[in-house]
Amino acid sequence: MIVSNLSSKNGSAFAVTLGGNGTAFRYYDKTVTIPSIQITPVDTTGAGDAFVGAVLHQLCISGKNDILSLDFDQWQNIIFNANKAGARTCEYMGAMEAFKHLNNQIFL
Repeated sequence: MIVSNLSSKNGSAFAVTLGGNGTAFRYYDKTVTIPSIQITPVDTTGAGDAFVGAVLHQLCISGKNDILSLDFDQWQNIIFNANKAGARTCEYMGAMEAFKHLNNQIFL
C-alpha cells in the first residue's frame, strides 16, 4: 500500500483518501482504514480542504507542544473528525456554502 511505502521512508503520519470508503492512515508501523460517515453527496468541491483544515485545527487546539507526542489513538480520532468535516462539506453545493455550516460540533 502507498502509505506503507511513504511512511517507511521517514516515519511520518500519512493519510490517503479513499473517498466514501474513508481514509487510509499510517503512523510509524501501524496502518488502519478510518471510515467516513455515510452521506448523500451533492458536490465534492472543498472536501479535501475541509479535511486538511480540520486536521490542522485539531492539532492547534490539542494543547500538545510536540506533534510527535500524539499517540496512534489520538491520530485516529483526529482523522475520523477530519473525515466528518470532509463528508459534511459534500452535503452542500459549493465549498463556500458548505463551510458556513461547519463548526466545532463536528469534533464531538
